[in-house]
Amino acid sequence: MKPRNVLTLAALALVLAEGRAAAAPADERVALERATRLDLGREWSAYTTGDQGSSFRGFVDRRWRIRRDVGRGLVVASATLFVVGSFMVSFGVSMTDEAGRSRLQVGLGCYGATAGLAVAGGALWGAYFRRLERLPDDDLAFGTSRRLRLRSLGPLMLPQGGGFAVRLAF
Repeated sequence: MKPRNVLTLAALALVLAEGRAAAAPADERVALERATRLDLGREWSAYTTGDQGSSFRGFVDRRWRIRRDVGRGLVVASATLFVVGSFMVSFGVSMTDEAGRSRLQVGLGCYGATAGLAVAGGALWGAYFRRLERLPDDDLAFGTSRRLRLRSLGPLMLPQGGGFAVRLAF
């Protein structure tokens, strides 16, 4: 065989190998869309334009968990704002001067903000929680609903001696 033919065959093998490597994440997208029965077009475009340090499934999992946790944070913030508003309303009702009226108005404003945060946070939390439920898990899961998952397991050094660490997710 001539050296030129060998180089051509090597270049062809390299192109075919790159084509297979580039097609693998797209195959992962199709398999994940079938498993979840969701359109993952927006997640795919974000994955292809950003850093591809992890698998597509890991990227989608991380992205949805962050959004679910933002919704959870908004719900907790709304509960805190409700407590603050309750204190302001109770102080405002007990006072009869102008300061009491302004505290009452601030408390009622806190109630309005509480409603907005609770609705927005609940919508985010619920939507992404349901999406995460559809995402297939690769972890060791327990129970019929597969809600309790084992994340990691290993030895742990304690001041009193050795121990054993278990990390679970719900």
